[in-house]
Amino acid sequence: MINIALDLYYRVRYGIKIYRNVLTENDRLTLLEESKKHLMIISDVHPGLQTSADLHERIKHECYLIICKLVNIMKFKSIHQSWSVYNDPDHTKEVWHCHHIKLTSIYYMENPEELGTIFRVKGKEFQINVPTNTLMTIPGNIEHTGPIVTKPRQCFVIDTAD
Repeated sequence: MINIALDLYYRVRYGIKIYRNVLTENDRLTLLEESKKHLMIISDVHPGLQTSADLHERIKHECYLIICKLVNIMKFKSIHQSWSVYNDPDHTKEVWHCHHIKLTSIYYMENPEELGTIFRVKGKEFQINVPTNTLMTIPGNIEHTGPIVTKPRQCFVIDTAD
């Protein structure tokens, strides 16, 4: 019970919103498979494998429409950038960062360990864990990182300037 209360406290305190079961299973798998086609090593300072930050412009039309469903859920007016991040035991490390934009979202396309994002505010760390097919919106200026995983995990990130 304490973890649920603490999780809720952090979500309310820092403006983190969670939307569960946001896509149909078919849409989730379609977006997951299309995103995998674009994964690559970006640099040593990027965690795991990633796509370029213009993924919403590069994927097939069917997947763009799926992304639009996510954008509508969050009530974003536009997409500034979007990309996918893949981690597994061979491609996992903590990379603390901020997005320096008003809002960002993380859609957990594949998250078998239900490990969510880790946040750091004023030196204090906390983690909000979520299952597959969950969408989380966070303020773009909140420092965060992905967890170290033991099973494959893939997320789709959308930044907006709205």
